[in-house]
Amino acid sequence: MPKPIQIDLEKVALDPDRAKIKYANKAVIMKMYSISKPSLEKWLSKMADLDEFADGVLHPTHKIVLVQLDVFDEFVRWMDLNRYRSKKI
Repeated sequence: MPKPIQIDLEKVALDPDRAKIKYANKAVIMKMYSISKPSLEKWLSKMADLDEFADGVLHPTHKIVLVQLDVFDEFVRWMDLNRYRSKKI
C-alpha cells in the first residue's frame, strides 16, 4: 500500500504560486482561505451544485473530499462578483 502524501500546511500558506499543488483537502483550504469548516462545507455544496464549478469537487471516498485549487479560486471570485446580484452571471 502506498504511503499517503504529506502536505506541509506552512509551506502551502507561504507559497502563493502553488504550482505543484493541484488538489487540496478541507483542512488545507480552511487554512489557506482562513474560513471555518461550516462555511467551507456550504461553499463546497454550492460549488458542486453549479455546473461551471462542479468539476472542482471530488469525492474519491465517502470521507475524503478533494478540491481543485484553481477551480476553487474561480468560484470564490465568482461569489465575490455575484454577491449582491439577483441574477447571477
